[in-house]
Amino acid sequence: MRRKVVNLLSAAVLVLIGAGQANASSILIDTQVFSGHTYKFYSNTAGISWSTASSEATGAGGYLAVMETAAENNFVAGVVTTNAATLYNSFGLGPWLGGFSATTNAPFQWVNGASFASFPAPWQAGQPDWFETAPEGLLYYNGGPTSGSNWGDYGNAAGGGVGGAVGNVLGYVVEFDPEVNAQATVPEPTSMLLLGTGLAALAARRRFTKRS
Repeated sequence: MRRKVVNLLSAAVLVLIGAGQANASSILIDTQVFSGHTYKFYSNTAGISWSTASSEATGAGGYLAVMETAAENNFVAGVVTTNAATLYNSFGLGPWLGGFSATTNAPFQWVNGASFASFPAPWQAGQPDWFETAPEGLLYYNGGPTSGSNWGDYGNAAGGGVGGAVGNVLGYVVEFDPEVNAQATVPEPTSMLLLGTGLAALAARRRFTKRS
């Protein structure tokens, strides 16, 4: 089961470079559900760094999406592919996910502490290559100007996610745990009171009818 607490290591190591980017992120695709988890897909036409995307995801009450099964990865990648014109740049870089490598050649890990070995990582051939300066984030990348479910690594900010050699990263995917989703559907106390009062009145009416 996924941990609710975002891995503090990502916040400690990945400094919020590019926090003053000109364009704000906006929701491109809202409320896609898979296996109880909700996903929202954000775009940023100015380009966004991994650390800024991670900060925005946390601020929204979720975290950058974590892929724990091939089925989950294919589902998320499928939604991204249907919006490839917005979420992929001309070099084939897709949106950020919740994986990161803190230093060059360091193993990748997920922001929520989930196992990175839960299924065979679908790295694109030659990835990860730590080509830009670490730390590096994980994104969808399929080897050219095409969309798909493979992964690549890209620098966090300068020389990477914003202003990098192969363009800006134009979006990210946010995931919300089932317990977060459930909180939004819990009835308000006043609603419960009104419901209880209504049921009591209905029961009294039925008893009166039977006596008559």
